[in-house]
Amino acid sequence: MADELVNLTIDGVAVSVPKGTLVIEAAKQAGVLVPHYCYHPGLPVAGLCRMCLVDIEKAPKLQIACATQVAEGMVVRTQSPQAKSGRMGVLELLLINHPLDCPICDQAGECELQDFTFQEGRPATRYSPDYAKRFNPVEDFGPDVLYVPNRCILCTRCVRFMEDVAKEPVLNVSERGDRAYIGIHSEGRLDHPWAGNVVDLCPVGSLLSKDFLHKARAWELDKAASICTGCSQGCNVTLDTRENVVVRVRPRSNLEVNRYFICDHGRMNYRWMNRGDRIEAPLVRRGRGGELHATDWDEAFDLVTSRLRGAGGKAVALVSPKASTEALYFVRELFRGL
Repeated sequence: MADELVNLTIDGVAVSVPKGTLVIEAAKQAGVLVPHYCYHPGLPVAGLCRMCLVDIEKAPKLQIACATQVAEGMVVRTQSPQAKSGRMGVLELLLINHPLDCPICDQAGECELQDFTFQEGRPATRYSPDYAKRFNPVEDFGPDVLYVPNRCILCTRCVRFMEDVAKEPVLNVSERGDRAYIGIHSEGRLDHPWAGNVVDLCPVGSLLSKDFLHKARAWELDKAASICTGCSQGCNVTLDTRENVVVRVRPRSNLEVNRYFICDHGRMNYRWMNRGDRIEAPLVRRGRGGELHATDWDEAFDLVTSRLRGAGGKAVALVSPKASTEALYFVRELFRGL
Protein backbone atom coordinates (compact mmCIF):
# COMPACT_ATOMS: atom_id res chain seq x y z
CA MET A 1 0.00 0.00 0.00
CA ALA A 2 1.42 3.38 -1.01
CA ASP A 3 2.14 5.95 1.67
CA GLU A 4 -0.57 8.52 2.18
CA LEU A 5 0.55 11.78 0.58
CA VAL A 6 0.10 15.24 2.04
CA ASN A 7 -0.11 18.29 -0.23
CA LEU A 8 1.37 21.60 0.87
CA THR A 9 3.01 24.72 -0.50
CA ILE A 10 6.52 25.92 0.41
CA ASP A 11 7.63 29.32 -0.87
CA GLY A 12 5.02 29.11 -3.60
CA VAL A 13 6.05 25.62 -4.74
CA ALA A 14 3.47 22.83 -4.42
CA VAL A 15 4.88 19.55 -3.07
CA SER A 16 3.42 16.20 -2.10
CA VAL A 17 5.18 14.20 0.62
CA PRO A 18 4.34 11.17 2.78
CA LYS A 19 2.33 11.79 5.93
CA GLY A 20 4.62 12.42 8.92
CA THR A 21 7.33 14.15 6.88
CA LEU A 22 9.01 17.05 8.65
CA VAL A 23 8.69 20.50 7.08
CA ILE A 24 12.49 20.79 6.79
CA GLU A 25 12.60 17.62 4.66
CA ALA A 26 9.59 18.64 2.60
CA ALA A 27 11.32 21.95 1.86
CA LYS A 28 14.23 20.07 0.27
CA GLN A 29 11.81 18.61 -2.27
CA ALA A 30 10.74 22.15 -3.10
CA GLY A 31 14.38 23.10 -3.67
CA VAL A 32 14.54 25.07 -0.41
CA LEU A 33 17.28 24.58 2.18
CA VAL A 34 16.03 25.81 5.53
CA PRO A 35 19.02 26.93 7.66
CA HIS A 36 19.61 24.59 10.59
CA TYR A 37 22.26 23.45 13.06
CA CYS A 38 20.90 20.88 15.51
CA TYR A 39 18.88 18.94 12.93
CA HIS A 40 20.44 15.98 11.11
CA PRO A 41 18.45 13.33 9.21
CA GLY A 42 20.45 10.53 10.84
CA LEU A 43 19.82 11.70 14.42
CA PRO A 44 16.78 12.11 16.70
CA VAL A 45 15.16 15.53 16.49
CA ALA A 46 16.21 17.94 19.25
CA GLY A 47 14.63 21.22 18.13
CA LEU A 48 16.92 23.37 20.24
CA CYS A 49 19.02 25.61 17.99
CA ARG A 50 15.90 27.47 16.69
CA MET A 51 17.69 28.32 13.46
CA CYS A 52 15.10 26.68 11.20
CA LEU A 53 12.31 29.13 12.06
CA VAL A 54 9.69 29.38 9.31
CA ASP A 55 6.41 31.21 8.89
CA ILE A 56 3.44 28.83 8.64
CA GLU A 57 0.11 30.29 7.64
CA LYS A 58 -2.47 30.34 10.47
CA ALA A 59 0.16 29.45 13.09
CA PRO A 60 0.22 31.99 15.95
CA LYS A 61 4.01 32.34 15.86
CA LEU A 62 7.07 31.13 13.98
CA GLN A 63 7.60 27.36 13.97
CA ILE A 64 10.75 25.26 13.82
CA ALA A 65 10.79 23.28 10.57
CA CYS A 66 12.79 20.39 12.05
CA ALA A 67 10.10 19.34 14.54
CA THR A 68 6.91 20.32 12.68
CA GLN A 69 5.16 17.69 10.58
CA VAL A 70 3.46 18.58 7.33
CA ALA A 71 -0.31 18.95 7.18
CA GLU A 72 -2.75 18.97 4.29
CA GLY A 73 -3.02 22.43 2.73
CA MET A 74 -0.18 23.85 4.84
CA VAL A 75 1.40 27.04 3.47
CA VAL A 76 5.02 27.59 4.53
CA ARG A 77 7.06 30.73 3.92
CA THR A 78 10.77 30.52 4.66
CA GLN A 79 11.60 33.99 3.33
CA SER A 80 8.91 36.09 4.96
CA PRO A 81 10.15 39.16 6.91
CA GLN A 82 9.13 37.52 10.18
CA ALA A 83 11.03 34.28 9.47
CA LYS A 84 14.17 36.07 8.28
CA SER A 85 14.10 38.39 11.28
CA GLY A 86 13.73 35.42 13.66
CA ARG A 87 16.69 33.58 12.16
CA MET A 88 18.76 36.77 12.19
CA GLY A 89 18.13 37.09 15.91
CA VAL A 90 19.15 33.48 16.52
CA LEU A 91 22.41 34.02 14.64
CA GLU A 92 23.16 37.17 16.59
CA LEU A 93 22.87 35.23 19.85
CA LEU A 94 25.04 32.38 18.54
CA LEU A 95 27.77 34.82 17.52
CA ILE A 96 27.94 36.68 20.83
CA ASN A 97 30.70 34.45 22.19
CA HIS A 98 31.92 32.89 18.97
CA PRO A 99 35.59 33.78 18.37
CA LEU A 100 36.89 35.22 15.08
CA ASP A 101 38.84 32.03 14.40
CA CYS A 102 37.94 31.63 10.74
CA PRO A 103 41.51 32.29 9.47
CA ILE A 104 42.91 29.42 11.59
CA CYS A 105 39.88 27.13 11.83
CA ASP A 106 39.86 23.80 9.96
CA GLN A 107 36.14 24.22 9.32
CA ALA A 108 36.56 27.48 7.37
CA GLY A 109 35.14 27.13 3.88
CA GLU A 110 32.72 24.36 4.85
CA CYS A 111 31.31 25.92 8.03
CA GLU A 112 27.55 26.19 8.31
CA LEU A 113 27.89 29.07 10.74
CA GLN A 114 29.86 31.00 8.11
CA ASP A 115 27.41 30.10 5.37
CA PHE A 116 24.24 31.05 7.20
CA THR A 117 25.74 34.17 8.75
CA PHE A 118 26.58 35.37 5.25
CA GLN A 119 23.12 34.38 4.02
CA GLU A 120 20.93 35.33 6.99
CA GLY A 121 22.96 37.36 9.48
CA ARG A 122 23.15 41.03 10.37
CA PRO A 123 25.51 43.21 8.31
CA ALA A 124 27.34 44.26 11.51
CA THR A 125 27.38 43.38 15.17
CA ARG A 126 25.64 45.52 17.77
CA TYR A 127 28.08 44.50 20.49
CA SER A 128 30.95 46.65 21.64
CA PRO A 129 34.45 45.39 20.74
CA ASP A 130 35.20 45.79 24.44
CA TYR A 131 32.71 43.03 25.27
CA ALA A 132 34.61 40.08 26.75
CA LYS A 133 33.85 36.85 24.92
CA ARG A 134 33.64 33.62 26.86
CA PHE A 135 36.86 31.60 26.84
CA ASN A 136 37.56 27.95 27.66
CA PRO A 137 40.72 25.94 26.91
CA VAL A 138 40.85 23.25 24.22
CA GLU A 139 40.12 19.74 25.52
CA ASP A 140 41.44 16.39 24.33
CA PHE A 141 38.39 14.13 24.01
CA GLY A 142 40.09 11.01 22.72
CA PRO A 143 42.51 9.39 20.27
CA ASP A 144 41.51 11.61 17.33
CA VAL A 145 39.10 14.27 18.61
CA LEU A 146 39.80 17.72 20.02
CA TYR A 147 37.05 19.91 21.49
CA VAL A 148 37.27 23.70 21.12
CA PRO A 149 34.51 24.94 23.47
CA ASN A 150 34.83 28.58 22.39
CA ARG A 151 33.42 27.71 18.96
CA CYS A 152 30.67 25.40 20.19
CA ILE A 153 27.07 26.44 19.48
CA LEU A 154 25.60 23.57 21.55
CA CYS A 155 23.75 21.91 18.69
CA THR A 156 24.20 18.59 20.60
CA ARG A 157 24.65 16.55 17.41
CA CYS A 158 27.69 14.89 18.97
CA VAL A 159 25.82 14.10 22.18
CA ARG A 160 22.89 12.55 20.33
CA PHE A 161 25.16 10.56 18.03
CA MET A 162 27.06 8.96 20.91
CA GLU A 163 23.85 8.29 22.82
CA ASP A 164 21.47 7.11 20.10
CA VAL A 165 23.71 5.78 17.30
CA ALA A 166 26.97 4.67 18.93
CA LYS A 167 25.10 3.63 22.10
CA GLU A 168 27.96 4.89 24.28
CA PRO A 169 26.72 8.09 25.97
CA VAL A 170 30.03 9.54 27.14
CA LEU A 171 29.18 13.10 26.03
CA ASN A 172 26.71 15.47 27.66
CA VAL A 173 25.76 19.12 28.02
CA SER A 174 27.36 20.31 31.24
CA GLU A 175 26.35 23.40 33.23
CA ARG A 176 23.40 25.60 32.26
CA GLY A 177 22.66 28.86 30.49
CA ASP A 178 25.59 30.82 29.11
CA ARG A 179 28.01 28.55 31.00
CA ALA A 180 26.94 25.40 29.13
CA TYR A 181 29.50 23.36 27.20
CA ILE A 182 29.88 19.82 25.87
CA GLY A 183 31.30 17.70 28.66
CA ILE A 184 32.76 14.21 28.66
CA HIS A 185 32.30 11.55 31.32
CA SER A 186 35.01 11.83 33.97
CA GLU A 187 36.02 8.21 33.42
CA GLY A 188 35.31 8.08 29.70
CA ARG A 189 37.18 8.73 26.48
CA LEU A 190 35.88 9.33 22.99
CA ASP A 191 37.50 6.14 21.74
CA HIS A 192 34.44 4.39 20.33
CA PRO A 193 35.04 2.76 16.89
CA TRP A 194 32.64 5.33 15.37
CA ALA A 195 33.79 8.36 17.37
CA GLY A 196 35.21 10.17 14.33
CA ASN A 197 31.68 10.82 13.08
CA VAL A 198 31.21 13.55 15.67
CA VAL A 199 33.76 15.64 13.74
CA ASP A 200 31.71 15.29 10.54
CA LEU A 201 28.49 16.07 12.40
CA CYS A 202 29.79 19.25 14.02
CA PRO A 203 28.43 22.18 11.95
CA VAL A 204 31.20 24.50 13.17
CA GLY A 205 34.88 24.01 14.00
CA SER A 206 34.34 22.91 17.57
CA LEU A 207 35.16 19.22 17.18
CA LEU A 208 38.36 18.65 15.21
CA SER A 209 40.22 15.62 13.91
CA LYS A 210 43.83 15.47 15.09
CA ASP A 211 44.67 13.50 11.96
CA PHE A 212 43.40 16.25 9.62
CA LEU A 213 44.37 19.22 11.81
CA HIS A 214 45.86 22.04 9.69
CA LYS A 215 46.50 19.72 6.71
CA ALA A 216 44.48 21.73 4.18
CA ARG A 217 41.83 24.40 3.72
CA ALA A 218 38.46 23.32 2.35
CA TRP A 219 38.89 25.24 -0.92
CA GLU A 220 42.19 23.47 -1.63
CA LEU A 221 40.59 20.03 -1.65
CA ASP A 222 39.40 17.99 -4.60
CA LYS A 223 36.55 15.66 -3.67
CA ALA A 224 35.87 12.30 -5.27
CA ALA A 225 33.12 9.78 -4.53
CA SER A 226 34.50 6.35 -3.64
CA ILE A 227 33.91 3.11 -1.74
CA CYS A 228 35.68 2.15 1.48
CA THR A 229 37.65 -1.09 1.04
CA GLY A 230 38.42 -1.64 4.71
CA CYS A 231 35.89 -4.50 4.89
CA SER A 232 33.10 -6.10 2.88
CA GLN A 233 30.47 -3.57 4.00
CA GLY A 234 31.28 -1.25 1.09
CA CYS A 235 30.55 2.01 2.88
CA ASN A 236 30.18 5.00 0.59
CA VAL A 237 32.87 7.61 1.23
CA THR A 238 34.28 10.85 -0.14
CA LEU A 239 38.03 11.09 -0.66
CA ASP A 240 39.41 14.58 -0.10
CA THR A 241 42.74 15.09 -1.88
CA ARG A 242 45.23 17.93 -2.02
CA GLU A 243 47.71 17.88 -4.90
CA ASN A 244 46.83 14.23 -5.57
CA VAL A 245 47.47 13.21 -1.97
CA VAL A 246 44.58 11.81 0.08
CA VAL A 247 44.30 13.84 3.28
CA ARG A 248 40.86 12.91 4.57
CA VAL A 249 38.14 10.29 4.23
CA ARG A 250 34.56 11.26 5.02
CA PRO A 251 31.27 9.33 4.91
CA ARG A 252 29.00 9.74 1.88
CA SER A 253 25.34 9.08 2.65
CA ASN A 254 23.80 5.89 1.31
CA LEU A 255 20.73 4.82 3.24
CA GLU A 256 20.99 1.22 1.98
CA VAL A 257 24.60 0.67 3.04
CA ASN A 258 26.10 2.95 5.69
CA ARG A 259 23.43 5.64 6.07
CA TYR A 260 25.40 8.77 7.03
CA PHE A 261 28.36 7.35 8.94
CA ILE A 262 31.56 5.29 8.67
CA CYS A 263 33.75 3.56 11.24
CA ASP A 264 37.10 4.97 12.33
CA HIS A 265 38.99 2.03 10.81
CA GLY A 266 37.71 2.96 7.36
CA ARG A 267 38.26 6.66 8.05
CA MET A 268 41.93 6.18 8.92
CA ASN A 269 42.71 3.47 6.37
CA TYR A 270 43.90 5.76 3.58
CA ARG A 271 47.68 6.18 3.93
CA TRP A 272 48.39 3.21 1.69
CA MET A 273 46.88 5.22 -1.17
CA ASN A 274 49.68 7.78 -0.81
CA ARG A 275 52.56 5.31 -1.07
CA GLY A 276 55.13 6.42 -3.60
CA ASP A 277 55.65 2.92 -5.02
CA ARG A 278 52.05 2.42 -6.15
CA ILE A 279 51.58 1.50 -9.82
CA GLU A 280 49.96 4.47 -11.55
CA ALA A 281 49.74 3.05 -15.09
CA PRO A 282 49.15 -0.43 -16.55
CA LEU A 283 52.29 -2.46 -17.15
CA VAL A 284 52.78 -5.06 -19.91
CA ARG A 285 55.55 -7.56 -20.55
CA ARG A 286 56.57 -7.66 -24.20
CA GLY A 287 58.05 -11.01 -25.15
CA ARG A 288 58.72 -14.03 -22.95
CA GLY A 289 60.90 -13.00 -20.03
CA GLY A 290 60.93 -9.38 -21.14
CA GLU A 291 60.81 -6.39 -18.82
CA LEU A 292 57.61 -4.65 -17.78
CA HIS A 293 56.80 -1.43 -19.59
CA ALA A 294 54.17 1.21 -18.86
CA THR A 295 51.44 1.55 -21.48
CA ASP A 296 48.01 3.10 -21.94
CA TRP A 297 44.74 1.48 -20.97
CA ASP A 298 43.62 0.76 -24.53
CA GLU A 299 46.66 -1.42 -25.22
CA ALA A 300 46.38 -3.05 -21.81
CA PHE A 301 42.72 -3.96 -22.31
CA ASP A 302 43.39 -5.32 -25.82
CA LEU A 303 46.24 -7.47 -24.50
CA VAL A 304 44.20 -8.82 -21.58
CA THR A 305 41.26 -9.61 -23.87
CA SER A 306 43.42 -11.56 -26.33
CA ARG A 307 45.17 -13.48 -23.54
CA LEU A 308 41.91 -14.42 -21.84
CA ARG A 309 40.29 -15.61 -25.07
CA GLY A 310 43.17 -18.00 -25.64
CA ALA A 311 43.52 -19.12 -22.04
CA GLY A 312 41.30 -22.17 -22.40
CA GLY A 313 40.24 -22.13 -18.75
CA LYS A 314 43.79 -21.94 -17.42
CA ALA A 315 43.87 -18.25 -16.48
CA VAL A 316 44.60 -17.17 -12.91
CA ALA A 317 43.93 -13.70 -11.51
CA LEU A 318 45.84 -12.08 -8.65
CA VAL A 319 43.61 -9.36 -7.21
CA SER A 320 44.49 -6.85 -4.51
CA PRO A 321 42.60 -7.25 -1.22
CA LYS A 322 42.31 -3.44 -1.28
CA ALA A 323 39.86 -3.68 -4.19
CA SER A 324 36.19 -3.05 -3.45
CA THR A 325 33.72 -5.89 -3.02
CA GLU A 326 32.08 -4.85 -6.29
CA ALA A 327 35.40 -5.02 -8.17
CA LEU A 328 36.19 -8.43 -6.70
CA TYR A 329 32.75 -9.67 -7.73
CA PHE A 330 33.26 -8.60 -11.35
CA VAL A 331 36.68 -10.27 -11.45
CA ARG A 332 35.10 -13.50 -10.24
CA GLU A 333 32.33 -13.26 -12.84
CA LEU A 334 34.87 -12.55 -15.59
CA PHE A 335 36.96 -15.62 -14.83
CA ARG A 336 33.96 -17.83 -14.09
CA GLY A 337 32.95 -17.52 -17.77
CA LEU A 338 36.30 -18.72 -19.12
